[in-house]
Amino acid sequence: MKILIAEDDATSRLLLKLTLKRQGYEVIVTKDGAEAWSILQQPNAPSLVILDWMMPNLDGVEVCRRIRALEKKRRTYIILLTALAGSDNINKGLAAGVDDYLTKPLNQDLLRSRIKLGKNVLSTRNTKNENLEIFKKSILIVESDLTSRLVLTSMIKKLGYETKAVCTGEEAIQFLLAEKEILWVVLVNQNLIDMSGQTLLEKMHKHIPKLIAVLIGDKTDFKDENQELCMKTVLQKPVQKTALETCLSLVFKMAKL
Repeated sequence: MKILIAEDDATSRLLLKLTLKRQGYEVIVTKDGAEAWSILQQPNAPSLVILDWMMPNLDGVEVCRRIRALEKKRRTYIILLTALAGSDNINKGLAAGVDDYLTKPLNQDLLRSRIKLGKNVLSTRNTKNENLEIFKKSILIVESDLTSRLVLTSMIKKLGYETKAVCTGEEAIQFLLAEKEILWVVLVNQNLIDMSGQTLLEKMHKHIPKLIAVLIGDKTDFKDENQELCMKTVLQKPVQKTALETCLSLVFKMAKL
């Protein structure tokens, strides 16, 4: 698989190149947004792109806008690499059409996980059945605490999403097996009454590999290998409306077919 990287910093560029080559990818290296954009307009351009946000000539967000404006049938998976933190910056990237983002300094384990996620999303897009409704803005809440479950349900409905809530991990599995023609985003609390969120994540992944999960808890509760399953991000408790909205926008953009 070919991956294009656009990074103006020589050290970061070399690190990205060596890391991706060690993982077996063919890497196309560019030094700024203009060079990347020139390559991405070609017919056989890479379908997975890692763009630094801050670059001369064209920044990563502008390159992303141009890619999305050019696209018709072929879809490009775009990861934005940035040192700019905060939900406002994330929302700016999402509005431009970014699929995912990584913050600097680069974490190589997260990079590997995000690349794997990108490959899975591209594979889903390439093999989807046009007659099968597999994408709706549908969210399943798995939360054993009644108050938290009601609060989350109310917040998500106000954001305009279709929502279903269950109390236990087993209820979640049975529901998803019955509704697996729809691609659900699942919000899972780490501490359920019948199993941990991590255990539920592993069980769900066996039955529905392309499920999208957002885990609710402390980040220290979760291991990096969960990213290799179906986890996209973590929401910390107590869940704030702004954080929830940003998180859901991100995962639906990553999953959009």
